[in-house]
Amino acid sequence: MRKYARTLCVFAEYLEHPGVAELGDLRPRHVRDFYENRAGGRPRRSYGSSLRAFLRWAATRHAVPVALADAIPRPRCYRLVTLPDVLAAVDLERILAAVDRSTPIGRRDYAVPLLAARYGLRPCDIRQLSLDHLDWRGMCLHIRQAKTGRPLVLPLLCDVADALTAYLRGDRPASPSRVIFVRHRAPFEPFIRP
Repeated sequence: MRKYARTLCVFAEYLEHPGVAELGDLRPRHVRDFYENRAGGRPRRSYGSSLRAFLRWAATRHAVPVALADAIPRPRCYRLVTLPDVLAAVDLERILAAVDRSTPIGRRDYAVPLLAARYGLRPCDIRQLSLDHLDWRGMCLHIRQAKTGRPLVLPLLCDVADALTAYLRGDRPASPSRVIFVRHRAPFEPFIRP
């Protein structure tokens, strides 16, 4: 019960206002009012779970009715409330297919998510990707990960090589930078300065 002590202290203080002196006097409206109107505004999830556990324990001791724990509103849990960690292959292919590759910017914007999808590269690694990282003869990609600093050697997959070739040969604006992906408005420089 020690981990519930903080919640129970706050609950006991709260019950002084409606004049509840004993557990037997506790009613569902007291529990709901505490949870919904406690000092400070929004109810905390930990208050609900702690109080629910205490009331269940008190019900086993016959100090409160069993149904009293049900007076605490349960937080709504929505499916897919967060973004999925990994996209399904079908969704990933739909995203890639949605990119308009008929323009130079479209071909650049296709190569970027393709690198992320095929290799799991972080955005910072894609932004810093340079011509020096490509080994066309060995069909490899040599990078040093920005986050960890560790070297990483990846095979240059055919679809990635095709996308990079299409962008580099005719679509990338002339720029003194060795970084592959550059802005398409002057000055033609990398998205982030190396």
